[in-house]
Amino acid sequence: MDELCLFCNDYKPHVLCLNETWLDENISDEELRLTDYNIIRRDRDCLGGGVAVYIADHLKFNLINIENNSNIEALWFELIPPKGKKVLFGSVYRPPNSDASVFSKEIESMLTNYSTDDKETILLGDFNFDIALNSSCLQPRAKNFLRMTRVFHLTQIITEYTRITEHSKFTIF
Repeated sequence: MDELCLFCNDYKPHVLCLNETWLDENISDEELRLTDYNIIRRDRDCLGGGVAVYIADHLKFNLINIENNSNIEALWFELIPPKGKKVLFGSVYRPPNSDASVFSKEIESMLTNYSTDDKETILLGDFNFDIALNSSCLQPRAKNFLRMTRVFHLTQIITEYTRITEHSKFTIF
């Protein structure tokens, strides 16, 4: 929490999305409080996972409740700026062992339900797909996800390898 507090004091982000928070009902929002920020979170019912979002308290937002039957670890909300159009945010975590095709279909469904032409859409998170920059043959599950993001005019901003070992390089997003 100290590092998070320092980061927010130095950079003053309007929105900060965290994945794999490992939070549960035993940790209160008060313990996670950052000065000048609201926190929203979706904890996993068991060990691991989870997402949390800090939103600067001077900004208005509406939390969007996702369907109870969704297995997606996600928080969706609309940021309502004083001027200009609303911004839809999705903060999402996909565990590496989850079904990638089901995940892509559920995210596509959520984007279909929540995104509209009158608001910008920002999808953030840890999707656990490898889109290695030197890979001419992407995994089919990564291709499906990237195809879906293009349909919604989303742009991948990770441009460098995120994991490098002695024998391999990965661009995990």
